[in-house]
Amino acid sequence: TSMATPHVAGLVALWVEYLRRQGVPDSEINVALIRDIIRRYGRGWDSVYGYGVPKFSWVVQYYEEVLR
Repeated sequence: TSMATPHVAGLVALWVEYLRRQGVPDSEINVALIRDIIRRYGRGWDSVYGYGVPKFSWVVQYYEEVLR
């Protein structure tokens, strides 16, 4: 976990910056962050992975398709 926290914090910062540059409103950014994670054990929170593992490429792919 000592490496996971800064890794995820940096990824989220990049995610937010990317979405803002694409013109996505802040109200939708939170939804995007939660929606665009890999769910390891179904929906919801678990004690090993929390809500999942973030995958930045999914966010980029989704918004490139939506904003075309």
